[in-house]
Amino acid sequence: MKGHDGFEHLYLSLSTKPKDIWLMLTAYFDETNTGPGQQVPVVAGYLASTFQWSRFDEQWDKLLRRWGIPIDSRYGIRVAHRSELQHRVGTFNNWTERDRDEFLRKAYAIIKRNTRVPIGNTVVKKEFEDFALKPMQRIMGGAYGFCAYTCLHGIRDYTAFHNYREPVRVVFEMGAHGWTQLNRLFIYLQKHQQLMEFYGLHSITFADKRTRQLQAADFVAYDLGRFFLDQKLKRTRPMVNAYLRALIGPQRPKEGDDQVRFWHEKSLKGHAKMLSDAGLFK
Repeated sequence: MKGHDGFEHLYLSLSTKPKDIWLMLTAYFDETNTGPGQQVPVVAGYLASTFQWSRFDEQWDKLLRRWGIPIDSRYGIRVAHRSELQHRVGTFNNWTERDRDEFLRKAYAIIKRNTRVPIGNTVVKKEFEDFALKPMQRIMGGAYGFCAYTCLHGIRDYTAFHNYREPVRVVFEMGAHGWTQLNRLFIYLQKHQQLMEFYGLHSITFADKRTRQLQAADFVAYDLGRFFLDQKLKRTRPMVNAYLRALIGPQRPKEGDDQVRFWHEKSLKGHAKMLSDAGLFK
């Protein structure tokens, strides 16, 4: 791996023995639909080993160089923003639809072969406010915080099913809308170490686009965000569905690997009852 980007900084700072680093799991998450007035927030990303993320890092940079995507002066690396790519603006303003779709095909292939599982959660903001436990709402800070919290559930479900016992590192995109919601949630988790242990977490940190792995999270968050919004609006756009199938596959996930969820009224009520029965979030 050439250069010295955010990914290297993260792992050079770890205290783990070098021989163990490549086996560690890390999840990278981004968000979409979290700005003012947005009603269907999404938090999504990928879980993979350090070895897989290292391969992604190299292959992703090579792909962007081959397609002439310039270095972003803000971050010192090449960055492909999924929303700009879709609308062919900014870096992509001279691209044709054919260029975009060919690039996406190659980008999706790199993401899929270098990650273990996509993890994503969404909820309709009003339904969350109506049906989620009020004490939990105060801790989460809002629907965005809830989506991030349920992504931690996804990590726990996956690692428990696959009998992975080592703590997982979690990295979120820095500077997203609703930062205060995540900050409130993570302060709560840090004060309750038993919850960190329950979810099997080593740490929760934030990084910017200098960390290339967050571009994979950006892609899946964007595509899931459009799909979930269509579900909320009861509409179907074939292109949206086609992009999502290309990214996460048309086949039904294997048991333990289905970690993408749309929290609706029924599931929110069931979740609230489960927490109440367990005496949590009082």
